[in-house]
Amino acid sequence: MWRRKRALTLAEYRAALEREGEIAIGAYARAQRRQRILMGLFGLLLLAGAVFILVMLWPRSDAGTRDLVPVVVDCAAEGCDFRGVVQVRADGEFPVPCPACGQRSGYKMWHCREGGCGAIFVPKAGNGEIRCPRCGSRRVGTATEIPSPPAE
Repeated sequence: MWRRKRALTLAEYRAALEREGEIAIGAYARAQRRQRILMGLFGLLLLAGAVFILVMLWPRSDAGTRDLVPVVVDCAAEGCDFRGVVQVRADGEFPVPCPACGQRSGYKMWHCREGGCGAIFVPKAGNGEIRCPRCGSRRVGTATEIPSPPAE
């Protein structure tokens, strides 16, 4: 590992003196070498610090669950009568997969906010305007609770 120190011959000195550039000898050469090593280690330390900060500031995997919202859905699949709350992404598209049958047939339910109506429904496909099928009101919003089965 360590080389044994030996005296240089006159030919080795002449070869060193005939080259162009600076010649570092003795303690000065060791100080320069030590300085280069310390600067390299300092650079590595800075790089490791930057990587550590990047890892600490990187969004966690649970960040994807923060934008989930509960939505009341009604499954439109034949033979499946699931109505319940499902966690979906805030920017998610409908229909969503039904937790009961697995088909992509879960539609968001809406609630009529008109005074005496209060109907809970799945809007009909077609136009972009959502109206209550019972009273025709435009004062509707997403349902926030599971609708009770209709009284017969």
